Parts: sequence; structure tokens; C-alpha cells
Amino acid sequence: MKKITLTLTALLFSVTLLQAQNNDKTKNVQEETIIKTTTVKGVTDKITVTKIVKEKEQVINVSDTGSENQDINYATKRDETIKHTSSEIKVNKENQAAIKGEKLKLEAEIKASKEAQKAKYEAERIALKKKEAVDVKRKKDSIHKKYQKENN
Repeated sequence: MKKITLTLTALLFSVTLLQAQNNDKTKNVQEETIIKTTTVKGVTDKITVTKIVKEKEQVINVSDTGSENQDINYATKRDETIKHTSSEIKVNKENQAAIKGEKLKLEAEIKASKEAQKAKYEAERIALKKKEAVDVKRKKDSIHKKYQKENN
């Protein structure tokens, strides 16, 4: 039993040492995370949160040539992922109140303009009727005078 235990321990220890010596790749990983918050203001405020993850993975390959100066190769892999994590739309109450006030003001101006135009057109209509009445009276008078001349 003692021999089996010692053999298994030696085997496990040698495999671990071989594995440690065989590790000819070393990784260097750099990760950069940028979070952008974009706010677009207007009638409604639109807030968008974007998460950008830039990952740079550098693998150092060491090839064993048996000499002191070993060949080293660098392999770099870059990856960039963009995720829109949230998007939110808020109602801008101040702007909506201002827009509503402008609409009411514009409607009041339009209504006042309509009333002024109606009054102007009504005055023109009355003046035209008076002018027509005067013209009709002149014609009647001129016809009446002609008739009287003919009868005299």
C-alpha cells in the first residue's frame, strides 16, 4: 500500500512539474470599459447609456530552442464590443409647458386677427352698400329728371 501511495504521489508530482515546464504561452489581457451617457434635450429628454468594452489580449509564445536566448513571438488580438445598456425617454415638463403657452398665444393671435379681418370686411361691406344706395338714388333722380323734362 505504501508503494502504491508513493508511486501515485510521484506520478502526480512529475505530471505537475511537466505541466509547469510545458507552459510556453503567457497571456496578458487588458480590458477597458467606457460608459457613455448621451442626453438629447428637446421636447423630451432622451438618455442613452452605452457601454463600450475594449479588450486587448496579448499572447507571448516562447519556443524552446535549447539555447539561452529563446525566440519570443507576440500575438495580439483586439476586440471591441458595444452594448446599449439602457435607453430612457423623459418628458421635459418645462419645454412642454412653454410649447403649450406658445400654442395658446398663437391661437389667441389668430383669433384676434380673424376678428379684425371680419370687422374690416364688415365695414367695407357697409361702405359698399351705402355707395350702391347713393348710386341707385342718383340713377333714380336722373331718370326722374329725364321723365319730367319729357313731360314738360
